Amino acid sequence: MKSALLFVGLFAILFVAPLFITTAVAVPAVEPAPLRDKTLVAWVAPANLVQRGGVLTLDAGQGLFDGIVFGEQTPKKWMPGSEGWRRTQPDQAEWPAETADGKEYDIWAEAIEPKVKQVMGDNAISPVSQKPLDTRPEWEMGPFVKLAAPVLSPAAESKFQCPLQGKEVRWEEQNVYNPAVVVRGGKVYLLYRADDKCWWKFGTEDQATSRIGLASSEDGRHFTRHPLPVVFPDKDAFTKYEWPGGCQDLHVVEGEDGIYYMNYTAWGEGGMDSMCVATSKDLIHWQKHGPAFAKFAPGAVRSSRSGVIVARQAGEKLLPAKVNGQYLMYYTHPSALAVSDNLIDWKPLGKQVWGGGHESGAIALWRDEGILLFFNSQDHSADVNLPTGSWTLGQALIDRANLTTVLRHQQRPLLQPVFDWEKKGYCPVPATVSNGLVYFKGEWLLYYGAADRHIGLAVFTPKANSPFSLAH
Repeated sequence: MKSALLFVGLFAILFVAPLFITTAVAVPAVEPAPLRDKTLVAWVAPANLVQRGGVLTLDAGQGLFDGIVFGEQTPKKWMPGSEGWRRTQPDQAEWPAETADGKEYDIWAEAIEPKVKQVMGDNAISPVSQKPLDTRPEWEMGPFVKLAAPVLSPAAESKFQCPLQGKEVRWEEQNVYNPAVVVRGGKVYLLYRADDKCWWKFGTEDQATSRIGLASSEDGRHFTRHPLPVVFPDKDAFTKYEWPGGCQDLHVVEGEDGIYYMNYTAWGEGGMDSMCVATSKDLIHWQKHGPAFAKFAPGAVRSSRSGVIVARQAGEKLLPAKVNGQYLMYYTHPSALAVSDNLIDWKPLGKQVWGGGHESGAIALWRDEGILLFFNSQDHSADVNLPTGSWTLGQALIDRANLTTVLRHQQRPLLQPVFDWEKKGYCPVPATVSNGLVYFKGEWLLYYGAADRHIGLAVFTPKANSPFSLAH
């Protein structure tokens, strides 16, 4: 791997990001100027096309930097990075693509090398070598690469006759987000939260009604919508739990019996959350069963939400895992534990993984080394400059013996808001929130809500020797 670099003006400290190793650089004895007076140019020929992250960085301390990164937002693309993207756009679409043999960048390096030596001396050129890829711990899933644009966005043309309002509403006009996902018949199906325009108030805040929509795709990236919501507030026994806030954030798992089980959050009278259950044989027609805790713990019905059932991988399918004869579920923000015999009626165990701040996320996957639990969290050591309260996605490994002890905890987010459409939307802060992950055609597809307005996709393609590959 070759590289050459050029500083225009005075410079600060040159170093290579953690993915790389470099030799020492001779630095002239001059007083560093402010970072904003610096320009760094680097051309590098990678050893392959799948690496991601920083290549060379100019660091002035106190979190200020300029640098060159590769494949960070768009695979196989170069871009400059600067002060958490403040001075450059986090979009690689217009930046040059890497070629298979790297000759383009060898040529640039050879052209720049004489100028570098003239400015900085013969010792200014440093060979750069790449560390082995996929150096993350084996228990972690990833890396996930985001698509640069949403896979689903609000649709003002979608109309629905609301049985409770007695009129036609544009049911997904304002937001679509926080989807669950399943694979059925060779297609990917998204079941997602959709909001109409705000029309009622909770306290002093304007609120919308949420309904659950359905969309399908043959490649996991281009989706066709079902025209009507498939789960919605109705004139039924559950209106008090679902109206007027609606049917919100959900998780779906396919049972051994081929029936789909949905845990969704109902927001009804008094502004209280209640986790409810619905079942379906075809993903379109759903039977509601009411609050998940109504039978065994009526006092726990209110203030419960976001229940993800522990699953096991069976080929390309994710099926509910039984432990000691019962199904397991992590729910609500502390990732509390509940058990069930039938995936409909659940009993809280009075135990939880965290004290709070970790909402059960895309998956809880039963593995040999532990339970891989994805979680949504605020202010979880984000890599970029984000406002306080921003939502990111992380993963942790939970002990299979007692089900609540954290064995490993990802230090930095798996996903975090970077694009404008992840930072600006219905949510008052930047947000990437995921409730759905599936294995499809050799890829792990992670769908997430972006700023409570769009649905994005991040993809992990495991190598054959990865513990998350079917070939492993």
